[in-house]
Amino acid sequence: MCSSDLAFMHGMWVYGLVLVLLVGLTGCFRYFMSMGFALGGITLTNDLRKRFFSHTQRLSAAYHDRTKAGDLMNLATSDINALREFYWIGLWIGLDTICYFVFVPAFMAGISAKLLLASLLTLPLIPLIVSRLAGRIEDRYEKMQAQLDVMSERARESFSGAKRSEEHTSELQSLRHLVCRLLL
Repeated sequence: MCSSDLAFMHGMWVYGLVLVLLVGLTGCFRYFMSMGFALGGITLTNDLRKRFFSHTQRLSAAYHDRTKAGDLMNLATSDINALREFYWIGLWIGLDTICYFVFVPAFMAGISAKLLLASLLTLPLIPLIVSRLAGRIEDRYEKMQAQLDVMSERARESFSGAKRSEEHTSELQSLRHLVCRLLL
């Protein structure tokens, strides 16, 4: 091997080592960023649940009579969890995407202008694909919410019916016990 080949190989090792170190450092920062957004999402969820609970406690009894318990339970669980996921995952991915759109083209231009041009030509397709997928996801989420409302209401009715059945059985046993005492 000539000295220029050795210099090239040494440069490649240095470049590879720097790349591995940068990826490791990026991974550490992304981990802590993810944990920060997760903690913020959990805090947001807890605050919203407390506010929701205190608000439902202040509502009139007539409102609670008119409203299905399944609807209230879904608001208290899945809708608030969807907000947590938006705050945690949605904002994190959004911020991450913005950073990539700023830094990656700059690095690609430094490596190869043809590579940058080829990737920029496909860029207009991304919003179309994302828009179609987001619509499908939203439709499925709404169908799932409707099914969850029905399931929650049926579970509440079944539980309520079981309680009434237990009360009725308990009432009959009490009546029998009373009749036995009166007859003795």
